[in-house]
Amino acid sequence: MYLGWTIEAMLKLSVTIVGSVVGASKPGIGMAVVVSMWMFDVVRIGMGPVLTTSHRVEEDLPRITFAVLTVLFFCMLGIIAGLASMYYTVIARRRRWDQMTCYASTKNWA
Repeated sequence: MYLGWTIEAMLKLSVTIVGSVVGASKPGIGMAVVVSMWMFDVVRIGMGPVLTTSHRVEEDLPRITFAVLTVLFFCMLGIIAGLASMYYTVIARRRRWDQMTCYASTKNWA
C-alpha cells in the first residue's frame, strides 16, 4: 500500500511505466512525465503533513528549510546537467574539428 491509497499507487506506477516506455523513443518527454509525477509527491510531502487512511505523517522539517533545500537541490541538478551538456558539446566539436583537419590533411597528400 502507498500510504493507504492503493488506487493512487497504481496510477503513479502506471504513469511511471508509460513515461519509461515513451522515454525509450523520446527521452525528453518520457523524463518529463516521470519527473512531474514524482515532483508532485516531493512537494506535497515536503510542504506539510500528508493524510493517509489511518494516520498522519509527522511534519518534522520546517517549511522554510524544505523550500530552501529543495530549491538548492534542483539548482545543483540544473548546474550539473548544464555542465554535462557543455562537456559533451565541446567533446563533439573537438572530434568534428579533428575529423575535418585529418580529412583536409589526407586530401592534400593525394
